[in-house]
Amino acid sequence: MTLLLFGSFIFFIIIRVPVVFALALSCLSVLLWTGETTLMLIAQRTATSLDSFPLLAVPLFILMGEILNRGGCGEKLVAFSERLVGGVTGGLAHANIVASMFFGGISGVATADTAAIGSVLIPTMMKAGYDPKFSTVVTVTSSIIGIIVPPSIDMILYGWISGTSIVELFAAGIIPGILVGFSLMALSHWISFKRGYRSKEKFSFPKLSKAFVVAFPALIMPILIVGGMFTGIFTATEGASVAVVYGIIIAILFYRGLRFRDIPSLILKVCTTVGSIMLLIAFFKTLGRILTAERIPQANSEFF
Repeated sequence: MTLLLFGSFIFFIIIRVPVVFALALSCLSVLLWTGETTLMLIAQRTATSLDSFPLLAVPLFILMGEILNRGGCGEKLVAFSERLVGGVTGGLAHANIVASMFFGGISGVATADTAAIGSVLIPTMMKAGYDPKFSTVVTVTSSIIGIIVPPSIDMILYGWISGTSIVELFAAGIIPGILVGFSLMALSHWISFKRGYRSKEKFSFPKLSKAFVVAFPALIMPILIVGGMFTGIFTATEGASVAVVYGIIIAILFYRGLRFRDIPSLILKVCTTVGSIMLLIAFFKTLGRILTAERIPQANSEFF
């Protein structure tokens, strides 16, 4: 059974069947071989595996990230981060990391962080004399903070699969996320000092205050989401809904980078992004049922 399951999966991958459908076909092969269930039951189990209220938070948080990215929130956070830490050695690298910490606490998606922060700061760092590879690596590594600090889509998926409290997972990610950010800043400072990456602009409190006022609506969003969940006002999914509504308000009325007629295209983009992920999750649930029912992990353990 193990050979049939994984052998068929590898075969479908070799003939270039998309991974989602290769997984589905390999599960189908096993179920047809055992003859334990009908095709209709397979379809029902695949659909019901996605019938989860906590899982609804995933597309909502991705939609929120797209709204804020299109609305110009990333640019405002980058500007505030530059004013906050841009005056030290390697200031733009530090600003990149700090902006990722802020944006990660809003979107919960590493790719959204990379797109929003990298599109602004990588060209800026290169113009300031930073090495292109260093600029890219700082952006990519700091974007990982987005899946550590709350809200994190990865934690939502883990909590849903394992039955762990999502709020407790969010609470557990705050300190590690901050530590990762400070560690990256320490390493970036050392590399910048060795390579002579100096900041031309000095720290200015009036400029920092002005940038803070502009970025304030975006900065309070993590407090709004996480604070509401920690105090029990709403769940992770309800918090994601609140964040989407709040994101639309500040992106349209405050930052004016988004229009009402842009929202349908954003929703369509999120649907195409989330659709493949949800299909993969559904088929993995079917795979998990097969592994459990056929006692494949126990058989492998006994073999070894």
